[in-house]
Amino acid sequence: MAYFDIIIVGQGVAGTLLHYELTKRGQTVLVIDQGHKQAASAVASGLINPITGRKYVKSWMFEELYPQARKTYEGLGKLLDQIFIRDHAIVRTLTSIKEENLWYSKSTIPSYEKYFVSDVDDSEYQKLIKDSISFGEVKGGAKIELRNLITSYRQYLSVRDQLLVDKFNYDELQQLKRDKWQYRDYSCGKIVFCEGWQLRQNPFFEKLGREAAKGEVLIVKLKGNVITKSIKRKIFITPLKDDLYWVGSTYEWAFDDAQPTINKKQYLVEALDAMYEGEYEIVDHWAGVRPTTADRRPLLGEHSANRNMFVFNGLGTKGASLAPYWALQMVAYLLDGQVIMPEVDISRHS
Repeated sequence: MAYFDIIIVGQGVAGTLLHYELTKRGQTVLVIDQGHKQAASAVASGLINPITGRKYVKSWMFEELYPQARKTYEGLGKLLDQIFIRDHAIVRTLTSIKEENLWYSKSTIPSYEKYFVSDVDDSEYQKLIKDSISFGEVKGGAKIELRNLITSYRQYLSVRDQLLVDKFNYDELQQLKRDKWQYRDYSCGKIVFCEGWQLRQNPFFEKLGREAAKGEVLIVKLKGNVITKSIKRKIFITPLKDDLYWVGSTYEWAFDDAQPTINKKQYLVEALDAMYEGEYEIVDHWAGVRPTTADRRPLLGEHSANRNMFVFNGLGTKGASLAPYWALQMVAYLLDGQVIMPEVDISRHS
């Protein structure tokens, strides 16, 4: 029987970064993951955005989250000999005097002003975007190549025999003496569930997995135009590579499955047509499910009854920015006994 210090169930951005940080601390770690095509990490745009929402609010804990995100993704880039993080600006379309006034008032707040571009050259956007009176630009953010990161790290795990590709069967998990765990031919000191929205099927943590938001996106090719920054109105247009663009996303809290739908595709087409001036070709249509929480805060902690059984989940729509910081906090909790911040501790849902 093979022994690991820790078994992680799930290899989305949470499981990937937790494995990375644990192995840096000398832990032996096995990841068990089926490879869900509808995992949020595989579909997400990967944007790290300091200013969000219709009221242009600074993202929660951004000053703490962003430095750790940059350090983590740059470290992964060195490990895997790739680039996973790039500086990236976001252009916001302002369609009314009210939006324009709110934008400029927020840009004068001392803790906000460093994220606002004071003088935006909008000549390029005026030609491409319909019915906007002006444009604002957010700096200080980044774009993470999440899809490539997850795939590359999966290969890294595989060649090191640290990946079991299979659907996790909860009935085969057994508790051993001294609060250790056994799963099939593997045993471990601790087990951590990083299952994303699949947590709702976990009999140990199903009460924590009730919130989930399905999202659908289009992958398009813009004909005759090149956009280097993300543009946001009702939806985002975000550059990928090979002249492809990510267009989305939708939000749906009640859904039957994780598959793309005709209705949401039509919604995205209509939103893009209302926003974008040029022609485009739809190359693909993706769907994924975000592991959200009611209070929009991650889920970290130990099972109330089963010792050495943990959860690291609930990263929601901002997984690219949240995962690096909270993965490090989870490691400090698992290995050093560091207290979890009450805002993310699963005990808040007990």
